[in-house]
Amino acid sequence: MAKTILIFLFSFSVIGSDYFSSPFCVAHRANGFNEIENSFSAIRAASSYGARGIEIDVHHTKDGRTLVYHDKELKRLVKGKDCPIGRKMKDLFFQEIQQNCKLINGEAIPSLRDALKEVSLGHSHLFIEIKDNKITESDYQEVKEFFFNKGSQISFISFDSKVLHRVRSYRKRDAFFKKIKIIKLKSRADNINLAQYDGIDTKKISRYNVRKFQAQHKIVGVYTKNRKKEITSEFIKGVHFVTTDDYRLCKSILNSI
Repeated sequence: MAKTILIFLFSFSVIGSDYFSSPFCVAHRANGFNEIENSFSAIRAASSYGARGIEIDVHHTKDGRTLVYHDKELKRLVKGKDCPIGRKMKDLFFQEIQQNCKLINGEAIPSLRDALKEVSLGHSHLFIEIKDNKITESDYQEVKEFFFNKGSQISFISFDSKVLHRVRSYRKRDAFFKKIKIIKLKSRADNINLAQYDGIDTKKISRYNVRKFQAQHKIVGVYTKNRKKEITSEFIKGVHFVTTDDYRLCKSILNSI
């Protein structure tokens, strides 16, 4: 136990007093509260529960609107007689989707605006995963509108380096975006230079790399860990956050370490 405490002290002393100064769990796709992934009900439940972190996925429609949905195709978790099942979201107009498609729980597919408005009512840190290679002026402005006085509660995350570069560039135009975090998603943490990012969210990372990145004042998270043994292992390594489909389990483990 003493060794574990020392690891935590090292890991979090280098980050400072911001939101990442103590370890926490992230509700993957807002999961863990008996609602379907990325639905408005899931987002509301996670926020109402007080989840420290909530992760959502976004795609853009043909007319540049932003919807919260994981897959690029409207196939899984949607229904509707006239819903264009199997079509890619980028090839469809926003109204076409909203008028003809429902999630299997009967709700509309939430917009990014819906999610931002709901999460902004609480204190959760919102991780917005950009699934396609787009980010729009409207996305920036909606984030600013709802989190204008708490930008440190927002992280943009993506596997796509180019879209994260565009977010970095936007920081030069608007000082508000200096408060948000830009985190690179990568399946493995080996051989990556984080100079252009605030941190990394990875599937696999060694304790050595956790310490190395945190010595560089970088945020380190891991995804998607759902078993007690693996969640415990990641926190003992000293990561800042663990993304999980079982938020309550993760939180109970964190509280017991």
